[in-house]
Amino acid sequence: METPAAQVFGPTSKRFLITELGGLRHLIPKRGEREKAIERLVASGQLAELEVEGVPYLWNRDDWQPGEVAERARILAPFDPLVRDRQRFEQVWGWRYRFEAYVPEARRERGYYAMPLLWREDVIGWANAKIDGERLNVGIGTVGKRPRAKVFRLAVEAEVEAMTTFLGLESGAWELEW
Repeated sequence: METPAAQVFGPTSKRFLITELGGLRHLIPKRGEREKAIERLVASGQLAELEVEGVPYLWNRDDWQPGEVAERARILAPFDPLVRDRQRFEQVWGWRYRFEAYVPEARRERGYYAMPLLWREDVIGWANAKIDGERLNVGIGTVGKRPRAKVFRLAVEAEVEAMTTFLGLESGAWELEW
């Protein structure tokens, strides 16, 4: 049996995976049946399981092997599979992220559409992007100290340039604020 939900979310809590499988009610109608299906996948070895601070995590063993970590930055969408499981996010990266577009402005901590910033294998902060005329303005915030290495700055600039292109703006039509 393939486990595409586990492939999409990577290592994720058992609770979150069971909840996400609720979208497949037409295949597995009852929550108890979804729980049993996941237990069968763990028992067969198709899903690996590890408990971290009392939370059981599951993943496809073949899809998540240790390897070299790329020197790159990625600005993630607020609903990216890496971000969606907020409990896992906080447990792994040690800070609370929430999508603040619907939060009153006075109560926002990071900005209207703050998007998590992945550097190498860590989510170290967030980016707020806004189009102003024909230019993209991107503000970067970090949870701790911002990496000072030139490779980090160049990786963030490359990601902002990619976003600029995606948005149909002219190459180089962006400003970056630290």
